[in-house]
Amino acid sequence: MSQLSADLVQSFETPNINNDIPIADNVVVYRGSAIGLLAGYGRQLVAGDVFVGFAEQKVDNTATGHAAGLKTIPVRKLGTVPLTISGVAITDVGADVYASDGNTYTLTVGSNSFIGKIVRYVTTNTAMVQFNVGA
Repeated sequence: MSQLSADLVQSFETPNINNDIPIADNVVVYRGSAIGLLAGYGRQLVAGDVFVGFAEQKVDNTATGHAAGLKTIPVRKLGTVPLTISGVAITDVGADVYASDGNTYTLTVGSNSFIGKIVRYVTTNTAMVQFNVGA
């Protein structure tokens, strides 16, 4: 094989990018939130949780009769997303991104949860982050 000298039409398979996670008792999960696991149940991510993706819709598990696992939250577990990251610069492309909660992102490891890698700088404090749960 050698380098291409003309266009090549590729056939790409689309991976399963969604997953349904049972959510914890007495929580509300909002669309767009990073989701973490607590004892196997999803919730809006808290530093140190295992990141399992981003919520694709709001789910409220606080109504009468609520219980852990009674409802599930659909999450996107693969993709590229624009995130607000304080102090991010164009030189940070390739850097690891972490979360301290469901909507606070940083380049600092500390006790935070790994989310993904910066693949493109957008503007001051914003970058495109590629995430792949289970990779």
